Amino acid sequence: MFSTIFTAAATVAASLFFFTSRSSGTAAGGDGASAFASPAQKEAFSRFRTNYLAVYLLVNGSDWLCGPYLYSVYKEHGLDLAWISTLSVIGFMSSAVLGSFAGSLSDKWGRRKLCLLYPLTFAASCLCIQVPSLPILILGRVFGGISTSLLFSVFETWMTSEFFARGFPAAALGPLFSTAVTLNSVVAIVAGLAANSAADALGTSRIPFLLAIVPAVVGFAIVAATWSENYGAAGAVSSPAAGVAAEKPTGVLAAIKNDISILYVGIIQACFEGAMYGFVCLFGPALDQFASAMKLELPFGLIFATFMVFVMIGSTLCGSLQSSRESVMIPSMALAAAALFASSTATSLAPTFLAFCFFEMSVGLYFPLLFSLRSKVIPDAIRGTVLNVFRIPLNILVVLILTRVGVDPVAHVLRLCGTLCAVAAASAALLYRHARAAPIGYAAVPTAEDKAESEGEEDDE
Repeated sequence: MFSTIFTAAATVAASLFFFTSRSSGTAAGGDGASAFASPAQKEAFSRFRTNYLAVYLLVNGSDWLCGPYLYSVYKEHGLDLAWISTLSVIGFMSSAVLGSFAGSLSDKWGRRKLCLLYPLTFAASCLCIQVPSLPILILGRVFGGISTSLLFSVFETWMTSEFFARGFPAAALGPLFSTAVTLNSVVAIVAGLAANSAADALGTSRIPFLLAIVPAVVGFAIVAATWSENYGAAGAVSSPAAGVAAEKPTGVLAAIKNDISILYVGIIQACFEGAMYGFVCLFGPALDQFASAMKLELPFGLIFATFMVFVMIGSTLCGSLQSSRESVMIPSMALAAAALFASSTATSLAPTFLAFCFFEMSVGLYFPLLFSLRSKVIPDAIRGTVLNVFRIPLNILVVLILTRVGVDPVAHVLRLCGTLCAVAAASAALLYRHARAAPIGYAAVPTAEDKAESEGEEDDE
């Protein structure tokens, strides 16, 4: 069953990717080519995109190498499920508490400096996890929480600020995010299979963590050699319509008061990603309860690869859709909620696994949508701070979910995650209504639907 679903999904993903690439006239799924002012600007953007994607895929690839084996390596060190869950909570709390300072530091001290800090904290985490000592493992989770917070904030913050500072057309940003997520899915599949092969060959779950340091170091070298510094200073360049909105806010609360859409985006992120991280801890037990009854050994490597293929399908679909990002976010969140509710009521292995696959497809839709929406609504002057503030309620939700794993039935916790996705869908609906009712001052990154309007505004400027 697993091989059949993987093969079918991979065929669909490849067909979608090449179809959308050919339709847009570029192998990367489109870059808003008609919006460029000159061939020279288009060439400059191509170099910028290649450079950013190289770093983005390297640092995310390092994280993908570790992900499938975190539970396994703790078991190898002799820890029971209670301590493994405790270490996970420590990691998330570290990301919420210690990592929260990363955003304001990047805004004030420079985004490039914080991008360079990620490989260092990540490598420290990978080295700590090699040592079968509980205090060292706890320290490793603290480093891991900090590096996770940096990974999901400072690289995007640097790129978005640099993108607008170099004067690239806003229409090219959405396709860049979609391309990044799609290629990241490919990297995740390759990294998972590579980690599996390495662990099997050497007979230890610790080896993927050592391998993961290599791409992180390469990413460090590229950033150090090629990236310029940018800051979240007042007057920093943001999206064309964000200039007015960015003049007044001096903090997160002031920015939300100025534009409530920031709050809606924060709710979407906290609720959906809270459910997503909860899902990471739940899908194994949920599938295993059926597999054990069937005396079936679950192929977790193949399961992980299949999930990533569905993520790729979602991100490819997102890049090809012509509707506004706000309108697409609503059905994406609804799909996630429906998939989790369906999995909580499934009574056999196949429908449970398929429901999980569709949830992963919603993940693929979600990230490029979120990246585009955050670039629209968050003023550049405080972008890094806002992104890390968003992670505080996210990590609190994850900790609350993790404390229920092993206490409540898996189906109950899955329904809790589904409810969070339903809240995210409601917030997406409010965001869509706000965007339509108050387009003036809304920092738009246009899709094909609103491209003509935004280009007219740029000409007026």
